[in-house]
Parts: sequence; structure tokens; C-alpha cells
Amino acid sequence: WRCREGLRRSPLSQHVLPDGGFEKSANQRSTQWRLQEVPSLDEVKMSARREQGGAHSGKQSLCLEIKPKYPKNAPAALERSFIALHSPAVKLTPGTLVRITVWAKLKNGVSGSVDGAMIYDSAGGEPLAVRMQSGHTKWTRYTLFRRVPASGTIHVTLALTGMGKVYFDDVSIEPLRSTTSAMAPRPAPEKSRR
Repeated sequence: WRCREGLRRSPLSQHVLPDGGFEKSANQRSTQWRLQEVPSLDEVKMSARREQGGAHSGKQSLCLEIKPKYPKNAPAALERSFIALHSPAVKLTPGTLVRITVWAKLKNGVSGSVDGAMIYDSAGGEPLAVRMQSGHTKWTRYTLFRRVPASGTIHVTLALTGMGKVYFDDVSIEPLRSTTSAMAPRPAPEKSRR
């Protein structure tokens, strides 16, 4: 409860992540966001693209898709197929509390993978990822609170590990300006000596 109250009292700064709305045109590829495609033995096609129409806000959103090369013989499970887009690293003071917000839409769910579509950051890594398996037709907001690690940088990863199509939009990293010590841990009570 103290943590929640501390977050409530900490005003947000302006978001610091460039091109989190994916509004650049298709021929204006962002040099700051980095695409990662992990090759595998699976017979699938992978793509990452900006799609017009149906965005959460603005005109475009990011679409990650993995589909079988031969739909009639789609694999039941994928070995290591993985497509991800990594945001640029944002430089902030180590220990800064940030709010990471991502809007996502997963229309038909993900098959062939237990991890499905994922959202994670460089501070929490894959173990603390948001994992989406089942479909939802409406845009859903996912929020993570993290502290900037000692490196002074933090970035976000949007990934797809199974067959399906996922949309991401309005990705932001917002530092919180602390105005209270409510988030600081309380000292342990002293033991009385008898």
C-alpha cells in the first residue's frame, strides 16, 4: 500500500521514448528501433511492419506476425521462432522510477508457443515479461513500473514467439518525479532486550 501511495503522489514527467507511436511512413524506417529475427527450423514467415488504420491513436501501429509457410501443414509447436522490436535505450539517472506503458491488441490469439506475445524491458528482462496468449479485439493497456538499473539506460522489447498477429501502439517510458519518501523501505523495528 505504501508503494501504491508513493506512485500516486509521484507526478509523471513527459515521456522520453522516441517514435513510440510508430507514425513514421513505411519508407522512413526508424534507425533507433532495432528488429531482431531469430532464424529457426520452423517453416514459418515472419514480418514486422507499420499498419495503417485501426491504430490505438494516430494513423499507424506496429504489427508483428508469424504465419506458417504451408497453412495446411502448420507446425503444432515452434522450436525457436522469435521476432522482436527493441526500442532505443533511454538514458536516465540510475534508480529513477519509470512507468512503461504499451497498448496491445491480439485478435486471434497465439498458437505454437507457451510465451505467445511478450512485452518486457531491460531492467526486468524476459522473466518479468507480460505474456499474451488469448485474443482480445480491443486495445488493452499494459503498465510496468521499473527502476533504471546502474547502467543508466532502459529499453522496451515487443516480441512474438508463436503463430499469430499482434499489434502494438503508443509505447512510452515516463520518469516519475518523487515528491515523497513513501516508497523508501521502513527500517526494521528494534528488538527489545530483556
